[in-house]
Amino acid sequence: MNINSTNNDIDCACISLTFIDWLMIAEPVFYGAIEDHEENNWLFLQGATFLPDYGSHVMLLKVDKTLYKLDGKYKKQYWLANQQTAPEFLVGHVFEMPESQFKELNNRALAHLRSLMSPQEVIKLIYEELGLVLTSERLKHGTINDPLNILLKEIRREISNAPKRVKAILTNEEIDTKKLINIFRDELIEIDKLDVKPNIFVSGILAGALIMLAIHKNNSRVKEFLQYLNEQRGQTKDDTFDPVMLTLKALNKYERSTGAIKQRFTPYLCQVTVQAISIWIEGEDSPNYWRVRVSSGVDLLPYMKAIREIKGTGAYSTKGF
Repeated sequence: MNINSTNNDIDCACISLTFIDWLMIAEPVFYGAIEDHEENNWLFLQGATFLPDYGSHVMLLKVDKTLYKLDGKYKKQYWLANQQTAPEFLVGHVFEMPESQFKELNNRALAHLRSLMSPQEVIKLIYEELGLVLTSERLKHGTINDPLNILLKEIRREISNAPKRVKAILTNEEIDTKKLINIFRDELIEIDKLDVKPNIFVSGILAGALIMLAIHKNNSRVKEFLQYLNEQRGQTKDDTFDPVMLTLKALNKYERSTGAIKQRFTPYLCQVTVQAISIWIEGEDSPNYWRVRVSSGVDLLPYMKAIREIKGTGAYSTKGF
């Protein structure tokens, strides 16, 4: 690229660059939100006959030392579909922009684009932003809002009960969906590796699995339980049931419920799952291992406190996102 001229009054420079160079220039988030003017698009189409120079002009942004496309979405689409009409060289009008303003525009555009997306599409976008590649049917489609809401509710409840010193740190920052996914990033990866079934790992069970994996990161018994549950390998002994079977029984009740009852059942299923895994870790010799009926579950507050202590208070901060 060669700078041909500069106008210091309007902080704009003109550069000469090849079509290939232009294609390689980065596109900011708000580039996708900019619509090329219809009249200009019509003029561009006439370029092949009497406005060849018009079509070869593009606008660029310079932020610090990095160039970004500012316009030309329509031209790019047209040239890629009709490569024989693409010019060899382009004239780029370069406008400088402060990095702070550039970030603000990107954030606004991102918020606008997210407002047009379904919750699942937003989750998948967050996966991409965090470099999180999930391949299981249960996780890859982004249908994890309900388990995240369970975790978020319990995190906020734990924060409200935290000591004043800790509470002061945590309440200064809002925990958004992106931060929550990042907090449980490692646990999501572990569950994804197990290729869990969507009909087994419904929202309540998935939330419980995330909690217990976070607390017992290196305990193979947790993954063993999740594998047994995924394969529906619960056992019975006389008139009693092991933790896997009791979780499956709770799941069966959940599946048979409807409406508001089913909604209330979701956090209960999380509590049952957490308790079942805790008992599974204790082992078959535990007096609680074989039970006659599904219990009322456990209070999740101590478990969320344990997660905060393991992850650190910084895990709940949104700084850097």
